[in-house]
Amino acid sequence: MTAAADTGTRTAAEVALRIHGLQVVSQAGSREVPILRDIDLELRNGEIVGVVGESGSGKSTLCRAVARRLPSGLAVRGGSIRLRGLDVLAGKPERLHRLPQDGVRMIFQDPLKALNPVMTIGDQCIEAAMAGGTLSRPEALARSIDLLERMGIRNARSRMSDYPYQFSGGQRQRIVVSIALAGEPAVLLADEPTSALDVSTQAALLELIRQVCAERNTAVLFVSHNYAVVAQLCSRILVLYDGRTMELGPSEVLLSRSRHPYTAALIASLPSIDHRVTRLPAIPGQPPRGGEAAPGCPFHPRCRYAADACRTAPIELRDVGPAHQSACLRVDAIWPASRPGRSGRDDEGVEP
Repeated sequence: MTAAADTGTRTAAEVALRIHGLQVVSQAGSREVPILRDIDLELRNGEIVGVVGESGSGKSTLCRAVARRLPSGLAVRGGSIRLRGLDVLAGKPERLHRLPQDGVRMIFQDPLKALNPVMTIGDQCIEAAMAGGTLSRPEALARSIDLLERMGIRNARSRMSDYPYQFSGGQRQRIVVSIALAGEPAVLLADEPTSALDVSTQAALLELIRQVCAERNTAVLFVSHNYAVVAQLCSRILVLYDGRTMELGPSEVLLSRSRHPYTAALIASLPSIDHRVTRLPAIPGQPPRGGEAAPGCPFHPRCRYAADACRTAPIELRDVGPAHQSACLRVDAIWPASRPGRSGRDDEGVEP
């Protein structure tokens, strides 16, 4: 059963983004190396979904594929992406960022690279607000000032003529979020937007994203390595490994009763103020390099529960709870349904 199957009778009007069977490859000479493999996901209007996984699992590639901003050498080789019914993969990428109230905007990890150093903040905000073609320049200016103030930029009107270098790192990231939201996009793609921020600035920015997106009914795909951030912000979590979906479900369920050894291992390796340990558990081994995954479950070489079938049998997502899917053949043997309350902090799936 695919990850999209949790939608039930959900109408098309409720779905901001629908990804089905998405495949992205990297061209290595005459060979194509899989980067994303058959990703299925539906993102509802106003919903914030977290995407987690180790480096190289395909999180950023997923965002860039949706935004039609894949780097040179990567290409979509299968599947579909629909934005409120619009075929994202058809036509020119630029149109996704110029659709009034139905486009896609992306927040990058490094605000200095995302902002144009020779344009004022005001010009960049206004340009983004006018991209959909429905606002006049005075209207775009008013919206930009309002967003900047909402994002915590004091005296926003008087700072519209300032350049990016005149702001702190935290302020620049708030400005990037303001620019992304200026056109009221249907979907916001946030790729590690808080990783370079201090804890207090990070918390404030997350709350502002939550508030503004709730007001505007904007859906968010939020990529992060920080599970505390994901737990605070996201209603559901998508767990990727080697470009494949390992688990998808409600955040509180995955963080307390995960149903895949990889998810459990990631959570068990997090530090906790409730438990003092001399050494955090670590996942043994390394993720497979692109194109080198063996048949069967890609996590099996690192999983203490792997059986012979895990090494050879096709692994598909299946229901393990309400709106909850896992790609694990042994999920019932490892976490019997009669054993409630399994903690994500247990060392399931992690070598001591």
